[in-house]
Amino acid sequence: MIISLNDMHLVALKIPIHPIPGPSALVAALSVAGFAASPCTFLGFLPVKGAARSELLELMATTTHTMVFYESPHRIRKTIQDLLHHRRDAEGRVGEVVPGLRSRSIVVCRELTKLYEELIRGSLVEVAEALSIPTEESETEQLPETSLLVCACH
Repeated sequence: MIISLNDMHLVALKIPIHPIPGPSALVAALSVAGFAASPCTFLGFLPVKGAARSELLELMATTTHTMVFYESPHRIRKTIQDLLHHRRDAEGRVGEVVPGLRSRSIVVCRELTKLYEELIRGSLVEVAEALSIPTEESETEQLPETSLLVCACH
């Protein structure tokens, strides 16, 4: 068994790796995400709405390192849609959808270290499609419980 904060090479080779239980879902997720763990910003739970949420979405659109945040099951669809449709550029101007976010690598980690552990990797668009989240606004079925999202910002 390999225990490492970040086994990027194993993930790139598509070798399955699983986290071991520990004190933090954050560390467990980073250990299997396949992204650089340093530097990394942990955002906790994203604000539900308002200026604080917009500021964090803008930070994600313009940062150059890995970001991790928790999200509740009933808001995961909205959060991914917000990331897909974020409309501020690096200078903060509202305009077209920021193209960099749509292709950004992301991992959704669910039920880590448990029987039904699930990791869904890909671009933001690919993960949205895998979770049946439309890339355009519309309703879909309720998603399963989600632990956290790891977003590689490069």
